[in-house]
Amino acid sequence: MLTLLAGLFLGMTAQDCATYFPSTKGAEIEMQYFDSKEKLLTISTYTVMNVESLTDGIKIQTHFKVEPQGKGDPYEDDFDFYCQGGKFYFDMKQYLKDMQMDQFEDMEVGIESEDLSFPSQLNTGDMLEDASITITVKSGGMKLMSMVVRITDRKVEGMETVSTPAGTFECHKISYNVESKSMFTITMKEITWYAKGVGAVKTEDYNKKGKLEGYSILTRLKN
Repeated sequence: MLTLLAGLFLGMTAQDCATYFPSTKGAEIEMQYFDSKEKLLTISTYTVMNVESLTDGIKIQTHFKVEPQGKGDPYEDDFDFYCQGGKFYFDMKQYLKDMQMDQFEDMEVGIESEDLSFPSQLNTGDMLEDASITITVKSGGMKLMSMVVRITDRKVEGMETVSTPAGTFECHKISYNVESKSMFTITMKEITWYAKGVGAVKTEDYNKKGKLEGYSILTRLKN
């Protein structure tokens, strides 16, 4: 009986916002990232480890793994997605996945972030809130490095049907700018197609001259 009530409560709170990620324990999604010449660079897998009820929403705890298809070491971490106050949030720590964080384990690492949010309703033409994450690394009180990632100018471009190896999905097409600042600054324009209950189905990355640099596609979905 308690299990049934917990399930009903989880369903009610999940309805308060649109979840742009699988919300069932054991669910998996696989994304493959290609460069502009169709060369497979990485395979990323998210596995839902737990779904926890909050006072006004849910938290989806996931394990994330990136496997380079060439040079580079595999990377693993845990990320949270959560629904709270009628909005769905993506953990911005994902944008640090290219940094090998274990190299800083004996140092002072500070992280501040404004997570990526999605309101319960997305309408064509809507401008969405910015997001950012800042990481600062210190040793003996001396700052060794810092990195800032900002996501700005998020616009809902409309609805589109996207077909992938994992299936066909009705998606919200959202464009935005991504600025990464460390020793130097990199600015990209990205377009992502999001499906409710799934998340990112496809993403395209463009440089500041408008040239396609690469894209990711959903290749497997296990709910």
